[in-house]
Amino acid sequence: MKKQLRFFFILLFFLLFAYILRPSSDYMEKLFVVKGISLAADYKKAVSDYLADHRELPTGEDWIEMSPAVQVNLDESAVDRITVGDDGPGTVTIYYSTDKLADAPPAINNTRIILTPQVFSGKITWTCKGTMPEEYRPNACQ
Repeated sequence: MKKQLRFFFILLFFLLFAYILRPSSDYMEKLFVVKGISLAADYKKAVSDYLADHRELPTGEDWIEMSPAVQVNLDESAVDRITVGDDGPGTVTIYYSTDKLADAPPAINNTRIILTPQVFSGKITWTCKGTMPEEYRPNACQ
């Protein structure tokens, strides 16, 4: 009887531990959002390079000269497109859509994240905002 009771308590301990450490329900949504932000890294670098060369941030029209330099594969992601300068000079806007992926969470469909550059002494820091529900944004975007 003591062996059965000990086994029961050990099993209960592991089940409780697994319950506490399980990922939150927003985990998958956040993964799709973070992947989209990571896909925008080349765009952010292109904006930085443009600033270094021209001493100003690119607008939508300026982006045309930069676009061939950025090659990002948006397949296998919930990102529909990424634009530069549409929401202000130098902004990188990530548009999310669930059309391409069957397992993409519907909560992020037709939302966007806007990465806005702030220039101080010739260096860029990025802020984050957009229509993405706040619970799915990474901590840096709060």
